Amino acid sequence: MTVKKVKLIEHLSISPYTVTACYRRQGECLELSFNIEGDMSSIVFPELKNRPIRQHNLWQHTCFEVFLQSPMSKNYLELNLSPHGPWQCYEFSSYRKNRAESLKVISVRSQNFQGKNSYRCSFALNFFEEGILLYTQIKPACVLKSKQQLTYWSTEHSSTKPDFHAPCGYQAL
Repeated sequence: MTVKKVKLIEHLSISPYTVTACYRRQGECLELSFNIEGDMSSIVFPELKNRPIRQHNLWQHTCFEVFLQSPMSKNYLELNLSPHGPWQCYEFSSYRKNRAESLKVISVRSQNFQGKNSYRCSFALNFFEEGILLYTQIKPACVLKSKQQLTYWSTEHSSTKPDFHAPCGYQAL
């Protein structure tokens, strides 16, 4: 399957970074990479973990996210992916309703590379059975934590407050 690339837009357009996301579906796996261009010295990355474990509240730090949905249903998945190991997957029945931990993703592998002016983090998400096939739309997003603040990046922003759960900005998977 072809790799697709999308530029993420910062909610307030106040930081000096460029962020892009690339993705493709390979069988029961979703491959994602997030690329940040700019001076990396002010971004705060979480502490490295020895193994990928499930963890809550990853969005309070530098974190990559992906939302998956099917246009035939209101339910969607939210995946939170720390650049240094921890991850979490939630399922919602509709916009921000009935959040529950999802078991549709069974494993996450990550690799990252940091240079002086660039950062790349790649993920391979393995889904239970054919779980990925249920979703035909994707919305990559990320939170970058600097020494001063959090910034929010997505394919589209529809309100004055950042809201990755908003139904806008999905791309074909």
